[in-house]
Amino acid sequence: MLNLKCPHALTPTLRFFATACNVFVVTMLFQMDDLRKNPLPVARNGFTLIELLVVIAIIAILAAILMPALREARIKALTSLCASNLRQLTIGVNLFAKDHDGKLLGDPSVEDPNIANWDNNSPVIRLNKHEDPKFMEYFGESRKIFFCPDGVQSELEDWRPERYPDHIWPGYHYLGPARWIRRQEGATTTGHPFFEYPERDDDDAKTPLWADLNIWWDTGGFGWYYTSHPGSDNWKTNAGAVPIGRNLARLGGAVEWSPFTEDMKRAMELQIRWFAAF
Repeated sequence: MLNLKCPHALTPTLRFFATACNVFVVTMLFQMDDLRKNPLPVARNGFTLIELLVVIAIIAILAAILMPALREARIKALTSLCASNLRQLTIGVNLFAKDHDGKLLGDPSVEDPNIANWDNNSPVIRLNKHEDPKFMEYFGESRKIFFCPDGVQSELEDWRPERYPDHIWPGYHYLGPARWIRRQEGATTTGHPFFEYPERDDDDAKTPLWADLNIWWDTGGFGWYYTSHPGSDNWKTNAGAVPIGRNLARLGGAVEWSPFTEDMKRAMELQIRWFAAF
């Protein structure tokens, strides 16, 4: 029998494992005693009920041990893929700037014939025609990198979907000089400071440029409107889920992951009481 001196100090998984081991040992002892009293024929077909129960118990024990580790590995893999996307997006913006006198993507003086306007408050890109923006050439024509693999938005449902072929809802906050409502003094009266966004490629390299799409709102009750990295398996239906962390890309190319804190909820006011949380 498995002898554990301090069972109350064990985690639930280990307690389950210890109990299952004890059940397994007792079952095998009973089976061996039964075999001594009632020897089986030399040849037999199939498994006994006890043998099947033992196999099921072993599978359950292994699943209980492995599932948390597999879930943690999945979260780390998605976080790494997200960081890779943000690096590629940052490279694309800097390539754009090199061809446009240092001006970053979204600068109002640089027109894209396929874009009607770029509203960063949701964010959403509204198009003049049913074609991708011209700036896509700086991103290798890849739509996929505009969406966090652990976020609600997706290429299939949010990049020129059938119902709105002239709209794009990116899966990241772009923090460059695209259109904002809260861009001028007096736009809100909530007292939150203005976010210092980058405008040129020679601005401070530490200035944030891209961030995970997390939106916190204070209107109609407090809550999460969008969440990336919810840390759960319901990542496609995670309305209201609290993010476990976020990736943030800076103008110079650095991408950093940080566990989520309360201070991040109101990093940048998009509209009145409507915040990009990073």
